[in-house]
Amino acid sequence: MLLEKLKQELLTMKRVAISFSGGIDSTLLAYCANDILGKDNVLLVIIDSELHKREDAQNAVAIAKHYGWQYVIKDIQELDSEAIRNNHTDSWYHSKMMLYQAVIDSAKENGIESVCDGMILDDLKDYRPGLKARDELGVISPLVLAGFAKPDVRQLAKALGITIWNQASSCSLISRFPYNSTITLEAIQKVKAVEKLLEAQGYENARARYYQSMVKLEIPFEKIQAFFAASGPLKEQIKAIGFKNVALDLDGYHYGNMNNTLKGKEVSG
Repeated sequence: MLLEKLKQELLTMKRVAISFSGGIDSTLLAYCANDILGKDNVLLVIIDSELHKREDAQNAVAIAKHYGWQYVIKDIQELDSEAIRNNHTDSWYHSKMMLYQAVIDSAKENGIESVCDGMILDDLKDYRPGLKARDELGVISPLVLAGFAKPDVRQLAKALGITIWNQASSCSLISRFPYNSTITLEAIQKVKAVEKLLEAQGYENARARYYQSMVKLEIPFEKIQAFFAASGPLKEQIKAIGFKNVALDLDGYHYGNMNNTLKGKEVSG
């Protein structure tokens, strides 16, 4: 049973710090770690970065408070790093290095040796420079070691009564930008505004891909027809955010869109 395997992995670590995003993977890990090791032995580290939606950190805090879990919030400034800001193919690596280092620093400040993340088996199939950062810094992925794939995570989370068991995945806003294009705070704010607008209109798990004066929208394929029927006012609202042109990907939202230029490689987003 996967839960028993996870228990055995966690029991090898007396105290742990977990990189906690509030997504379903890290929430399941946090739930099990707190249950198995005890709340005094688990610290959740929530990263607040300009390359993540503020709502993500807020939701992570809300989940931690709901369960009474220990947590700290670490602010990082990813755009201060030229290696991240210039968005080369290794920018994900530098982004993950900064994130993991913040978690490691929090762990050290609290006398904790073991640092974990919520990575699952699905993540190993993709082009993820973050894996290199994880391995270089010695971060542990208990869900991977226990053999969890996404369906397993959702099934166990649902059985445990975790209300976000079916929550859509989220990731760094780096994924909204083409490689080798400079990411600015202004551009990030525009992307956030468009995606917030789309979400308010009922387009969950939508993506706003940034191309300077144009934004390309990716929404769930099954909602494309409805989008065309009511896109007029929405298009004008998006233009008011600062885009001259609004395009729609007729293939719908698909994972790793910005990596079509990387032959044989994919990445999150």
